[in-house]
Amino acid sequence: DPGRGTSGIEKSIPVSGKGSCQAEPGDTGDEQDAVLEDYETIEGSEEIRGKKRKMNIQLMEFPRHMDEYGSLVPIEASDSVPFDIKRVYYIYGVEKGVRRGFHSHADLEQVLICVSGHVRILVKTPWEEQEIFLDDPQKGLYIGPMVWREMFDFSGDAVLLVLAGDHYKVEDYIRDYNKYEQIARQYFTENQ
Repeated sequence: DPGRGTSGIEKSIPVSGKGSCQAEPGDTGDEQDAVLEDYETIEGSEEIRGKKRKMNIQLMEFPRHMDEYGSLVPIEASDSVPFDIKRVYYIYGVEKGVRRGFHSHADLEQVLICVSGHVRILVKTPWEEQEIFLDDPQKGLYIGPMVWREMFDFSGDAVLLVLAGDHYKVEDYIRDYNKYEQIARQYFTENQ
């Protein structure tokens, strides 16, 4: 499809289930889990206590409307993303070689969309890590709770838009990786 980027997974990662991130007509928005299952799911292959671990991330594709005037990508809370959007911000003007992020969120859900240029996102848990390349404004990376993230390799024209499921709360950030790893091990063991 001309005009679409090559956003996707850079490492060899099993991918299962593909579909639209748009809710079906008549959906109330209450069935967020069902909507989330329609997204392309990125799975890890690590097994802990005999159970397959799944990293709390998903690559999403939003609908695009094109005509002679250009392209439009609508994103609606609870329909296009699996949460109500309470905060929107964007990152741009990142100098070459700068790496950002270096944190996890205890409870926050986010979707990252590179609306211009490209950026690489490293996501990891105590058991696995994956590198995602975003360069298509029609694709977003859902990151759920307890996933460490780092953003790097921003192109000069990169604009990374972030949709967040809650307002800024400093207490939700985990910035020390050793502390994160300790908390994440417990979180994923209890929520598996």
